[in-house]
Amino acid sequence: MRKSVVALLGAIAVGVMIAMPVSAGTKTIAIPDREGDLGKTIICGGQGSHEWGDMLSYWSGNSPLANAGYLDMLSGWVSIKGSTVTMGMTLATPIPVNHDLPDGVKEVRWAWLFWTTIDTTTSSNNAPYGVYIIWNGNALSAVLVDRSSGTTPFAVTHLDSLIVDGSALSVSIGLSSLTGVVAWFAETQAWNSYPSPIDQPFPWGSWVLTDITDYQGPLAIYWPWQPMP
Repeated sequence: MRKSVVALLGAIAVGVMIAMPVSAGTKTIAIPDREGDLGKTIICGGQGSHEWGDMLSYWSGNSPLANAGYLDMLSGWVSIKGSTVTMGMTLATPIPVNHDLPDGVKEVRWAWLFWTTIDTTTSSNNAPYGVYIIWNGNALSAVLVDRSSGTTPFAVTHLDSLIVDGSALSVSIGLSSLTGVVAWFAETQAWNSYPSPIDQPFPWGSWVLTDITDYQGPLAIYWPWQPMP
């Protein structure tokens, strides 16, 4: 099974690695994302990617979220060096930590989702592992959510490795925290109601997927999975 998953991800990854300055011994996969596609994300199962859809017909370009450049990813990346995994994301604009959230938004999350197996038909966003940078309008925090047991409440580890450098975010965890992981993708989320606890399954209808790393591969899948480095 693992060999078939690796083969699938290898096909998806063709042409998506971009050059990044990394230190010796670091393996990195970085995925570019179009600037200005904020709010134009739609998942089209069976058609390959969100690039087949466009939300402009019901998401005005003048809406508060459509102008929140810090929800517009320019790239997402994952690096492994030794026993450490670092997740990163470059945004179109820096996070305005000392300013209000967009009108109608209760919380913003920048997320990296990690998978141990790939099912090209699933629309579930509850990946076995998720790393989230969370902004409630006052403070930033980072957590690892381990859903691999399948039972709630999920295990949550608060992380003190968050780095914000202008419009770039990064956070690191131990590689052993992601047992059996073979794939990942990144996305940005805006919660338009008070979020359910992060140790519970994702509800539908209370949050908006504002951006997701562009799908680069030839296959028809729900989520733009990329292989681990």
